[in-house]
Amino acid sequence: MGKIKSDVRGISPVVATILLIAATGIAAGVIIAYVGGLFVTSPTIRDVTVEGLVYDWDTGATENYLNGDVFITIKVISGGLRDVGDPTYGFNVALSNPRTGWSMSFAQPTGGFITSYGSPTTWTQQDNIYPAATDGENMVGTITVPTTSAGTVAVGSAITISLNMPAVYQSAGVGIDNAKWKDKDTINVIISARDSVTKTGYDGAYISGVAYAV
Repeated sequence: MGKIKSDVRGISPVVATILLIAATGIAAGVIIAYVGGLFVTSPTIRDVTVEGLVYDWDTGATENYLNGDVFITIKVISGGLRDVGDPTYGFNVALSNPRTGWSMSFAQPTGGFITSYGSPTTWTQQDNIYPAATDGENMVGTITVPTTSAGTVAVGSAITISLNMPAVYQSAGVGIDNAKWKDKDTINVIISARDSVTKTGYDGAYISGVAYAV
């Protein structure tokens, strides 16, 4: 019997070149798409607005906002604040008045402060006005933090803070040099948590004076 001849043919150099170019183009497209995706994805921007009011403690004709009760609203406008109250991340709100040097901080209580998500959580802290202050002279600050069932302060929700100065520091004898704040001051607000926010300077809580509600 004669041998069966097999028809073994190689790929034409021209065809091989075309296939190589096509493969290179596909690979390049995949790489560009991947790298492009890394830069196209926009990070979630978490932001808040802060507003403040300081109440006139003098209900007479002469208004006096020195050390008047302060009410600050921190409203979430973008992104939401996640895992608020989770001790893994902590939660701290620091306030300061750059004009007078006054400052205080609402620190998350040990072990976390959220017992059940989905309802506002409130706690108070005291601030010694002067080193020798007694308990009766402490300023009392109260913070209320609303959360969703997932532990987030959602967009549209607001953290509120009230600062109540003892009456002994709300008098004509206090004088502007001893005041911790007054109307037209700006209170810096810094939130340190999983999602941190800093509002200082012109972005801080400008406290406008309002007549005290009788």
